[in-house]
Amino acid sequence: MTGVSIVIPTLGRPSLTTLLTALTPAPAATGPAATPATVHAGTPGSIADTADGSGVHAGAAADGDSAARAGAGMLVGAARTALPGRTPPAELTGLAGRSALPGRAPAPDRTGLVTDRTGPAADRTGPAADRTGPAADRTGPAAEGSGLATHAGRTRMPVEIVIVDDRADRGAPLPVPAGVTVTVLPGRAAGPAAARNVGWRAARHEWVAFLDDDVIPEPGWLDALVDDLAGAPDEVGGVQGGLRVPLPDDRRPTDWERGTAALADGRWITADMAYRRRVLDLVGGFDERLPRAFREDAELAYRVRDAGWDLIRGARIVTHPVREEDRWVSVRRQRGNADDALLRRLYGRDWRYLLEIPPGRRARHAGVTAAGAVALLALAARRPRVAAVAGAAWAAGTAEFAAARIAPGPRTAREITTMAVTSAVIPPAAVTWWLRGWTRWRGARPLARRPLEPTR
Repeated sequence: MTGVSIVIPTLGRPSLTTLLTALTPAPAATGPAATPATVHAGTPGSIADTADGSGVHAGAAADGDSAARAGAGMLVGAARTALPGRTPPAELTGLAGRSALPGRAPAPDRTGLVTDRTGPAADRTGPAADRTGPAADRTGPAAEGSGLATHAGRTRMPVEIVIVDDRADRGAPLPVPAGVTVTVLPGRAAGPAAARNVGWRAARHEWVAFLDDDVIPEPGWLDALVDDLAGAPDEVGGVQGGLRVPLPDDRRPTDWERGTAALADGRWITADMAYRRRVLDLVGGFDERLPRAFREDAELAYRVRDAGWDLIRGARIVTHPVREEDRWVSVRRQRGNADDALLRRLYGRDWRYLLEIPPGRRARHAGVTAAGAVALLALAARRPRVAAVAGAAWAAGTAEFAAARIAPGPRTAREITTMAVTSAVIPPAAVTWWLRGWTRWRGARPLARRPLEPTR
């Protein structure tokens, strides 16, 4: 039977407790008291990149209880029949159909991907195989004691929750609430792309649903997830959930709040995105050369679509609260320009179009930075006229950037000051990070795609 593995990379934020609690229905009034949290801890170390792609945990015991291994983490019986009023997922390839991608491969023959498996997907010898070695050393009981309830009268879909602990220091326990059964795997503290790869390679079900650890699933999210996946046609490789970002009602949003709110319009972002496990294996998963939570999900989605699969939007929804940040967050985020440079190396001038990423300000930042550099050099060379002209160009460009950020904001003294100062710092920071990435990734190539399995 089709199942889903929910993979959550985490840095141990308190929001993880809120997320796991939201995934766990409250027990009925007549039911038993909530059980303690059941954590199936992975052995220390990293996931071994084994020859068969199984992602067996390095050093994990191979002779564990087979019953626990079969049942651990399979948490919830959820509806596969449509809920009343549920809108069916609409296809949203994003580029005017699959033919809009240059050089796109024809859609692969997906015999055996549905429940009645007669093709190669039924007899897996690769990463999606029934594992003889556990993805983690599951030392706890199976999931019977989970706080995730079975929905009476509905078709069951097995669900497991896999948490990838990506903290550099894992001394403190993760904030897992009582009544929730999870499998915890150690990450490599190498960023969300690497952490998600650890999670999906250890996943045991056909579908892998990625959640960020700072989102809050809306009531009924698990039912809606099951509906989204069970209703996905065979040619669909991934289903995105909806995202809501609450903004203040009593004032205009700050620059940081507006940036977070833009996630609601993002394509294929992994705040809530589900992929078939076979698709992830085919395209190689996330590109770990993209170490930040920035572009790595769009890049994966492009490779999935380029391999011939469709991506659609589902009906489920999560809320993404705006995190508290200091006033320098916009400057720190310029490190993402190094990732943009890698994507330019990988996909050429049209990389933004291919990855469905809106235009940026890099050209303007480069112009402003160049004007500032010329002004400083002219001053050093005692050429005041050149310095004055270049300085005026720098000031005009900086003022335009600051005004564009201040105008839609709350216009408080703190916000105006922050925008004025950071608007002077961001252009040279963006250019510096771009040049670092452009130099580092000379000769980079996209991840290789595995050949399709034969269908007979």
